[in-house]
Amino acid sequence: MVGQTSFALAIVGLVIAIVGRLGKPIVVVSAVLVALMTLQIGLGYAGRTSLEAAAWHIPNGVAIFGLAIYNITLCQRRHLVSAPS
Repeated sequence: MVGQTSFALAIVGLVIAIVGRLGKPIVVVSAVLVALMTLQIGLGYAGRTSLEAAAWHIPNGVAIFGLAIYNITLCQRRHLVSAPS
């Protein structure tokens, strides 16, 4: 349930990045997040029967977390640069 909700939010973030024209770096990072979330859901289901899939589930989650923080930082930086003084 948590994984699928996170996946849905990643898709919403990608759509906002594209529609809002937030810039190529934010769109690319958002797309990579969607791809990693897709992989994460697959690893979660496969991890029920495969120890190797379960072992990859944790580092992939850490990569997702790191990219999400990086994406937030890019958005904040863009907001600060474009904010009127």
